[in-house]
Amino acid sequence: MKLQIVHRYTVPLQTAIEQLIGKEATDGEAFHVSVEDDELVVDIIEPAVREVIAQPPSLQPQEEHTPPEPDTNAVNQIPEKPIPGQLQSKGGPLAQRAAIICGERGFWKFLAEHFGAAGIVSADTAADWLRVRCDVKSRTEFDHSERAATLFRPIESKYRMWLEGY
Repeated sequence: MKLQIVHRYTVPLQTAIEQLIGKEATDGEAFHVSVEDDELVVDIIEPAVREVIAQPPSLQPQEEHTPPEPDTNAVNQIPEKPIPGQLQSKGGPLAQRAAIICGERGFWKFLAEHFGAAGIVSADTAADWLRVRCDVKSRTEFDHSERAATLFRPIESKYRMWLEGY
């Protein structure tokens, strides 16, 4: 019996890897993608030399350098929602991942344990904390500012490691 293709999807490899792993994982010269058992395996070959723009802040809790938690009752908070008539940048993969983790209760607990952010009780307060910590007005800046992305990626990475028990 000859198999018949019902649907075929093609996605450029660079785009697929950025969506699955993150843009920071695409700094290699080449990729080797395979399927082993029921897992997709992506090997990044010979990483390109990159100039470090800024060192991310230490992820260790530091009382003197930890930004204050956002005051959820503050009048002058910066809105994340678009202002009518103002051109807004669209969020990409980093903004999407930031929005997803901000909605996870595990992320709230992680922030309390590793950053002393005990007041995180909702996706909104997690988003507020993340915007203050990364010094952005909107999570969309993670995809449009290398500085903002450099601040966000280690937080997300440490959270993912924490989820795995490390």
